[in-house]
Amino acid sequence: MAENFDNAYEEYNVVKLEISNFEKLALDDEKDSLVMIHSSKFCGPCAHLTVYYKHLGKRFGEIETGDTKNGQIVVGEIDIEGKPEWHTKLPEFLPGIDTNQIPMIFFLPGGCEACSNFSAPLLY
Repeated sequence: MAENFDNAYEEYNVVKLEISNFEKLALDDEKDSLVMIHSSKFCGPCAHLTVYYKHLGKRFGEIETGDTKNGQIVVGEIDIEGKPEWHTKLPEFLPGIDTNQIPMIFFLPGGCEACSNFSAPLLY
């Protein structure tokens, strides 16, 4: 079973992204964002990457009850396990994203205004 982010939100400054908060947090015009898409179950590569991703959050992210303005960057994660709505909604937010390719980390420079200049975010 893959390692998950259950205890990472406060300890590692990783923001749990949901469809309801994605635009506000990940597409913030004033912040760069680093987002990981993963599955919390049955994904060995996701589990391996999660360990390192948490430490990125600890080093670069900062959250205070959903307010990411004090951190250097928004470090967020999307767990698509059992959430089929992400497969249709995320490509609406970010054309070019294929949610079937996990784990995936992408960088969104400068929020949604900067994203409109790219055909797809920078994938890693």
